[in-house]
Amino acid sequence: MARMTDDELLALIEAREGESYGYGDGELSKKRANALERFLGEPYGDEREGRSQVVATDLRDTILWAMPQLMRVFLGGDELVRFDPRGPEDEQQAKAETEYINWLALERNDSFQHFYTFIQDALLLGTGYAKVWWDVSEDVQTETYYGKTDDELGMLLNDPEVEVVEHSEHPDPNGGGVYMDPMAGPVQMPAPMLHDVKVKRLYRQECAKYAAVPPEELLVHKTVRTVSLQD
Repeated sequence: MARMTDDELLALIEAREGESYGYGDGELSKKRANALERFLGEPYGDEREGRSQVVATDLRDTILWAMPQLMRVFLGGDELVRFDPRGPEDEQQAKAETEYINWLALERNDSFQHFYTFIQDALLLGTGYAKVWWDVSEDVQTETYYGKTDDELGMLLNDPEVEVVEHSEHPDPNGGGVYMDPMAGPVQMPAPMLHDVKVKRLYRQECAKYAAVPPEELLVHKTVRTVSLQD
């Protein structure tokens, strides 16, 4: 079977885009644009000089009235989602999954902003979309350590996320002294060296993120007959 070239793939995607709901200036796009104009209270475009310029805001008033009640349904309690065990042996696992997903959804993400956005999209535009992805973020911080022994310095340098920026060493003021050797007599022991080091440390955080997606950024092909992602 011949492989599809990049040009052929792009041509196929463009063809499917043209056959999708919400693409270009089709009927769905016009309905969404009209809904946004009504929500924002934009002029209708047929105003006449000397006549009333009042613009009805019923759509906006209704949506803003409904939003607090809908937000309370989803975010008014301690749990956004709950996993039910299938049997007694699953109870601890279901509890752990419930706690983790709720912490992830409510604490590690801006839950209020995202829920408010895609719920309002659903009321105003007919559909509210959200996407979920695995986010990897990195942050580099500078850290300074003083008076580290050779072993402590070695452990620090063995960390692959650490890069040394500055390093200096000096004798331990509390180290050294005289050691009595039974054979040789008193022996002066040098003070061990201590290390001052400045490093850059890379901190990496990974977790699931979700956010509302503008409906106009998603296209649904006209052949789609189900909302199941599996299909």
